[in-house]
Amino acid sequence: RRGPPPKAPRGRDELRRAARVRVVSERIRRSLLARFPYLAGRIDILPIFIDVSRLADKVAGGEIRSHYSDHDFLILMASRLTREKNIPLAIEAIRGIVARYPKTLLLVVGEGPERERIQLLIANYQLQKNVVVEAWSDNLAPYYQAADLYLLTSNYEGYSRTAIEAMVAGVPVVMTDVGIAGEFLKDGEEGNV
Repeated sequence: RRGPPPKAPRGRDELRRAARVRVVSERIRRSLLARFPYLAGRIDILPIFIDVSRLADKVAGGEIRSHYSDHDFLILMASRLTREKNIPLAIEAIRGIVARYPKTLLLVVGEGPERERIQLLIANYQLQKNVVVEAWSDNLAPYYQAADLYLLTSNYEGYSRTAIEAMVAGVPVVMTDVGIAGEFLKDGEEGNV
């Protein structure tokens, strides 16, 4: 046979032929069924594994808290610093909060291409004392233990692992209506959406 090899099937064709499709949340299952009703009965929900035994580091949480002892309320975000995470929305919110509660700190733990833009926004709003961006850590347990509130402002999420981890660590969660919002995190019960 001459000519280029046949193109590999993409998207809908792959879904049509799939015996099973794995998704991480009910929200994603519903969105797939709305677009591809033929998947009914072939979608399995398997959430992302979270090692809850790693979330109990209370000693290191005290160390982080002592590092920010000038603040009496610590709001934590742990995230890639990318556009879809919408960190500027959190900074806008903090701007209003510190006008009334000046000892509030937004601690953002993360790395990414939006870091410089976020730092510039913090400087433009003169929030250097109230918004701190730290490098990403693979051990978020001490941060959860130090936090009074966990904040997630993403435009969209597939799952929201950090929100689940915060809940497991006993931290109240406020988040946009994305990922596990409404499924594991119910508005007014486990947190605010």
